[in-house]
Amino acid sequence: MKRRGLSGLARRVAAIAGADNLTGILDEVVASMQRPGLRGGAIFLINERNELYFGAHRGVVDEHVRDLRLPVGQGIVGRVAAEGRPLVVDDLDRPRAGVVPTNRSVGSNALTRSMIAVPIRAHGAVIGVLEMGCSEPNGFDRRDVEVLQDVARAIAGAIALANPVKLADEVLQRRVRELTTLQAAAEALNASLGLDVVLQAVAEHSARTVNAPYAAVHRVLAGGVRTVAVHGPEPAASQVVSRVVVQAVASGLASGETRAFTIPEPPGDQLPMSDPNAPLRSVAMVRIRPADDYDAVICVASTDQRGFDPAQLTLLEGIANLASLAVANAVRYQHLVDASLTDPLTGLLRRSQFEQVLADTAGQPVSVLALDVDHLKDVNDAAGHEVGDDLIRAVADTLRSRLGDSGTLARTGGDEFGILLPGFESGTAIAVAEELRRAVHDAPIKTWLPRVSIGLASVGAGGDPRAAFDAALDALGQAKRWGRDRVETRPALEVRAPQQTWDALVPQLFEEGGIESVYQPVVRLADRHLVGYEALGRPLGFAADADVEGLFVAAREAGLHRDLDWACRRAAVRQAHALPPGVPLFLNVGVWALIDPIHDVDQMLLLLRWMGIAPRDIVLELSEREAVHDLDRLRTVMSAYRAHGFRFSIDDVGEGHSTLDMLAAGGPDYIKIARSLVAAADHPGARAAILAVVAFARSSSATVIAEGVQTAEEAEQMQSMGVPLGQGFWLGRPARFGSAAGVPVSRTGGVVVVPPPDRPTTLAG
Repeated sequence: MKRRGLSGLARRVAAIAGADNLTGILDEVVASMQRPGLRGGAIFLINERNELYFGAHRGVVDEHVRDLRLPVGQGIVGRVAAEGRPLVVDDLDRPRAGVVPTNRSVGSNALTRSMIAVPIRAHGAVIGVLEMGCSEPNGFDRRDVEVLQDVARAIAGAIALANPVKLADEVLQRRVRELTTLQAAAEALNASLGLDVVLQAVAEHSARTVNAPYAAVHRVLAGGVRTVAVHGPEPAASQVVSRVVVQAVASGLASGETRAFTIPEPPGDQLPMSDPNAPLRSVAMVRIRPADDYDAVICVASTDQRGFDPAQLTLLEGIANLASLAVANAVRYQHLVDASLTDPLTGLLRRSQFEQVLADTAGQPVSVLALDVDHLKDVNDAAGHEVGDDLIRAVADTLRSRLGDSGTLARTGGDEFGILLPGFESGTAIAVAEELRRAVHDAPIKTWLPRVSIGLASVGAGGDPRAAFDAALDALGQAKRWGRDRVETRPALEVRAPQQTWDALVPQLFEEGGIESVYQPVVRLADRHLVGYEALGRPLGFAADADVEGLFVAAREAGLHRDLDWACRRAAVRQAHALPPGVPLFLNVGVWALIDPIHDVDQMLLLLRWMGIAPRDIVLELSEREAVHDLDRLRTVMSAYRAHGFRFSIDDVGEGHSTLDMLAAGGPDYIKIARSLVAAADHPGARAAILAVVAFARSSSATVIAEGVQTAEEAEQMQSMGVPLGQGFWLGRPARFGSAAGVPVSRTGGVVVVPPPDRPTTLAG
């Protein structure tokens, strides 16, 4: 483009200057200032926070640069606004002393080598800056300064008129960004119930919301604070920030209160706030509402010594309100998880967790001890259950203290304990058992003489630790029969070769007959009448009650989870011919497998026709542990299945993703309460969750099923809370049809009834 005369530039822009024509002004300036490498120009205005922002621009300016807000006094343009004097920089890669470029590497800024900036004044005050950039060094000279100063004077009136309108638009855009950021924070904080994840999200979104380089969450503890989450680099000054938080808490920082502080400048050279090594110069904090015993402070810090303005502090309060709810939910969920995994009386693992640890030690030599407190019934009858509980606690504390880190200790029954000693052979384990037996004699309880009987079994490498536990229980029975307060041993009867890994097993399952199905009864709790069966896929040759969770994890990691899902469905239907007629069959179906168009409803109908099973006898059980993001697609697919008579159940409610979304989208016919809630039903949080599910089911005509019922007490408790159906090892173990054991059902007067178990069990179901 031919360069227009500079002498008449001020006159030309004055003729077109108007509050709504800032870009037209820049067009004229850029056209007249043309030279090799000219990249364009900008008019910067000053907002209510004394920051420079783009009022208009011409040339290549990307989004990252347009979104920048430059404090007056910072950088080249900020310096011009603060001092009211023009500035020419010949080479931004080698600026002269005292010239400090800011945001040099951000976006399109990196392409600029030289620049010129002049202040725009009105009524004696700087109201903006006119700036131009060039991709070549030495792009501007003194003559350009004079020309642009004339232009700045010519457009000052238009800028003064434009600034309020542009400022209102800037404020509106900021509010939109703030609301968007708060919405993103709310979504992030509600995306998980893991406390660590929530705390990290709080720190991240606190920094993002107030545009701070550093944010942290400090947990308030007796005598100080502990940093539990950090976002951004951890400069040395973060220790100073922690001390500021401690001082604020000590001085009475109240729940919901926000405070802002200035951090004293450290000695030495003062680095500009844009320097990544610049110290933190200001801090703001807010104390969230305590959740149970969890008390915390959110802290943000900036290298800007001006600190945080009232709008930013209000946003920080908004983050704190969201964080209070998210942290409270995470803390309560963690308490619920802990309650489901540990025995509330002793704090030890429950039996289900002990058996999981047993399974995890398969393939290595282990010894297993089964302990029983002698004469506990006599204590309960003579002195009451409170004294009996004291005795149980005293024994548990003694065992825990003496065992230390040598093994895993669990309470496996009312008066029973289990101990797993990995790597211990029989001789060493017997010595440990005798030491524990003698130690119990000195347990801290005065009213009774504590005694325990112990059964022990060991297996070598390649043995089955669960078989060792069974043998230890048999040995415990013998110790009780032969006089109590003694140690007896038994050999583990079953020795299995090491199982191949799940990863190696998965590809073999898709061979014909690689997967078979076992069936676990679902019964009415009031009278134990059979109301259905759940089909459970097992690799051929595995025990009916084997734990195969790792198999499905391995299949997912290999990208074969949909194929495994379909193989399990085929096996369940193929072997269901022996089911009692008219009894519903619950089929586990992964949500992503259900909405996969490869295995649609037509394919499922063909499978059922092949075996002569009606769709109305099939309940597709969707796991709530599997996150679903396309709920519209899920509704569409479920409608297609329902049109043919299929029914649906939501599984594992209380343990997985998006419970409310799944319940609302699925409109299930059955709702299964997760084992973790059933086990913790004595606790207020779990009880409230169960009652909420029951209330939802009543309002939506769904039927509730309690999963993993392990004792008669749990069955009675579920029934008392309005749960009509249940399944679990106490109500009926998984079994194969056609096997010698068979599925434990009988027919009485035309009604299918599940007989009571030989003895109650607390194995995980």
